[in-house]
Amino acid sequence: MGTDQRSVLLHQSHNEEMGQFDRFVLGATLAGCAYLGQTIPYGHLGWNIPTMFLCSLLTLGLSAYLGFKRIETVLRARRANSDFLHAQETNNPAKAAIVIPELRHVARLTEIFYQLRNMTLLLGFTGYIAARVLTTYA
Repeated sequence: MGTDQRSVLLHQSHNEEMGQFDRFVLGATLAGCAYLGQTIPYGHLGWNIPTMFLCSLLTLGLSAYLGFKRIETVLRARRANSDFLHAQETNNPAKAAIVIPELRHVARLTEIFYQLRNMTLLLGFTGYIAARVLTTYA
């Protein structure tokens, strides 16, 4: 087994595991949304505990949306990468030059969605815990 084969296998393994992790986080986020949707107390909007619970639910919903968008942009990046590799294999530099900006764009979007998803996930669960604590001591 040559060095090239090992690097390809490692890259394939990384892609598969990253995709599985993204789907796991998305599923856990949606499960959290379902749980919150069933268990949080609802009330009038204002500066109160039910509004805090609702904000945490909406933040988790936004996190799920960003998780979907991340998976979508990863698929777009793979497609653009495939187009670029095809252009290289067929010795078509004009096509490769067209695909490179798309590759850079979707790579940047993938990272942005990753960071935003994680940030909103943290904010949503932190908001839920804060609302639970305030419910107990308020």
